Amino acid sequence: MADYHAWARTNYFAVKDPDAFRAAMSVFSVEVITTSAGDPPATLYGLLSDDESGWPTTLYDEVTGDDDYVDFVGMVAEHLAQDHVAIFMESGHEKLRYVAGFAVAVNSKGETQRVTLDEIYDPAARLGTVATRAES
Repeated sequence: MADYHAWARTNYFAVKDPDAFRAAMSVFSVEVITTSAGDPPATLYGLLSDDESGWPTTLYDEVTGDDDYVDFVGMVAEHLAQDHVAIFMESGHEKLRYVAGFAVAVNSKGETQRVTLDEIYDPAARLGTVATRAES
């Protein structure tokens, strides 16, 4: 049986409180990255997945010993500065039998938009009569 390996990163965005954002992210397997942009220059933040699992979906609860589901995108949204949008991208594969990918955009209100790589099949069908799936 093959394992699924995924890689993930975000764009850069502003946060309301950099210390609180870093503290919230410190419990996950993510790396906080920064860049400077704008006039005057301001620090913007981004995230990289630290392992081949993609974005976190659970967090270990030391009291119960369980892995609890977390809305990672929603947690980041709580830290976003007004008018900034965080874009989460993830792609992965399982021994190249299939390639999966998605992107989620979220604003400081928690509103989201999502797209997946699988969405290419509908427009591809308009280009010809044979468009097989990229999987085995």
